[in-house]
Amino acid sequence: YTTAIDMWSFGCIVAELYIGLPLFPGASEYDVLSRMIEIVGGQPPDDLLREAKNTRKFFKHVGSIYPGNEAHNGLRSSYRILTEDEVEARDSKKPKIGKWYFPRGRLDRLIFAYPWKNLNEGNLPETEKEDCLALVDFLRGLVEFDPNKRWSPLQVLANDKVRYYLSGLCT
Repeated sequence: YTTAIDMWSFGCIVAELYIGLPLFPGASEYDVLSRMIEIVGGQPPDDLLREAKNTRKFFKHVGSIYPGNEAHNGLRSSYRILTEDEVEARDSKKPKIGKWYFPRGRLDRLIFAYPWKNLNEGNLPETEKEDCLALVDFLRGLVEFDPNKRWSPLQVLANDKVRYYLSGLCT
């Protein structure tokens, strides 16, 4: 393992501290993975799915739209997540699906919506909007499926917004 898994965990902890709930509170492995795909805004890249040991448990290989090639430039995956019905047919029972405690959707929607229940991005005070945008950018760097694209500890410390917030803590 590398620090990449620690950075994913750090992102989940930061998100939980902000919203007050786990970022991916699933009732089963399938539920957690489905939530990750919805919140992150896409599924793991094909090269990771090809190498993962449990890909067939959660994904179906549907081929490639590119002759002799897997998905190109992230335009379309050659895998898709199994539906609940497909999991049920395979396992002879429905996968456990937990309750959503915050608005469904991508990470940016969650960060803008959750603590500001009576507001939306359009009428947030400007400083809060900037903070939300910075947090979304920060979390996207950490909860990135591809560990090679995920921010490293040094990248976090080199981020202008992170340095700005840390400087405020040290004064």
